[in-house]
Amino acid sequence: MSSNTKSIKTNTTAKLKTIMISSAVGMVITSITLVIIAFFMTRIDFPQKSIYPLSVISSAIGLFSAGFLSTKILKCDGLLNGLLCGIIIYTFSFMCELAIFNREISILALYKFIIYIVTAMIGGVVAVNFTKNSVKIKKYR
Repeated sequence: MSSNTKSIKTNTTAKLKTIMISSAVGMVITSITLVIIAFFMTRIDFPQKSIYPLSVISSAIGLFSAGFLSTKILKCDGLLNGLLCGIIIYTFSFMCELAIFNREISILALYKFIIYIVTAMIGGVVAVNFTKNSVKIKKYR
């Protein structure tokens, strides 16, 4: 195996490791925001209809964080990193949902997939634009 092939494999492994860790951090952030929302829901009388939108907002916060963190560390490919983080988190969430609730797959799964992917990709794009040096305005005399 040539040294070039070895460095590409190492680079890919490092990127995947970063994306996996960022996805785990995103899931932890989602869990923390869900606990905070649950705490407030026990203290304040929330309508039953607000549970699903609040859980989606909580997931969006975690997904944005995962896409942002992975791209902030890797410093490139914001859309791709966000896409991968979104797919990983959605797959984990979807499998847990199937195992716990034993529901049939509905159109809501597609909506969640789109929300998860888009939110994580937005986090990646924001991180890429956040890390780049801003254009410096030259002062003309």
